[in-house]
Amino acid sequence: MRTICMVAFAAVMAMACASADLTPHGAYKVDATVVEYQGATFKAGDHVAIKDTAGTFKPVDTGHSIEVRAEPGRTGIVLGGVKRKDPVTPDEPIQIVLIRFDEQAWRDASSSGAEVTLKPFEATIHADYVAAAKK
Repeated sequence: MRTICMVAFAAVMAMACASADLTPHGAYKVDATVVEYQGATFKAGDHVAIKDTAGTFKPVDTGHSIEVRAEPGRTGIVLGGVKRKDPVTPDEPIQIVLIRFDEQAWRDASSSGAEVTLKPFEATIHADYVAAAKK
């Protein structure tokens, strides 16, 4: 009986993970569920990490009073791709990834670089700066 319960519990947990809410809750609209850029493919639901420093995330996205640094190792889940506001050409491929970043520690952009733990938030980042998260 215990084995049956454990198997049932595992199945329920797997379904919960598989049906994670990928609907953006912020100001961004997803234009594509897949972003293919320079040989990398990011699909909605993929777990990713920032691989190179990519500037900062603004308070409007994070809810924090100061910008936070988009530094390597910060993780999240892909919600989809977003078209640039001012594309170079009308048929420019989508290069911007909308990510719901996990709750984790970030360094703010103040001169002290104070560490702050932020709740999950959604922000965009160029595909050049992210990679599949290590499992």
